[in-house]
Amino acid sequence: QTMKTRLLACIVAAAACVTAVSCSDNEPIKRPVQFDLPAGLTPDIARNEVVVFHTRPELDAAFGSEAAKLPKVDFKNASLAMATGLSDYGIISLDHSMTADGDGGYVLNVTVTENFATVVLPWTIAYIMPKGVSEGDISLHVTHKSGS
Repeated sequence: QTMKTRLLACIVAAAACVTAVSCSDNEPIKRPVQFDLPAGLTPDIARNEVVVFHTRPELDAAFGSEAAKLPKVDFKNASLAMATGLSDYGIISLDHSMTADGDGGYVLNVTVTENFATVVLPWTIAYIMPKGVSEGDISLHVTHKSGS
């Protein structure tokens, strides 16, 4: 169990720490920026859908007692888009990108590379987005593939 716990912590930390960016106050967000979620935190939101938070109380409600561990988000100038899912197997890697779709919206692409020898694991991706973005502005595409 210790190995599985360490593996989960490493995977979540690696996925969340690819880019750590903080937003300063009074600086509007013009493009998506990866949000650094602390390892091991999983929000209580619908799986395989994009959820956009516009206020801190909304975000706190999704994380409950763990909300205090979340980094600050400047909700005056940004929104926070988040998607979570579940791998039916273990996760070797989690690759993702948020790109403009050319029509004023965005596409969140997530590729989950799975290891069939380990346990079911959750994943969560988050991006700080321009203020006013809604769930309907973001398409989520999740691909599961087997790894070695």
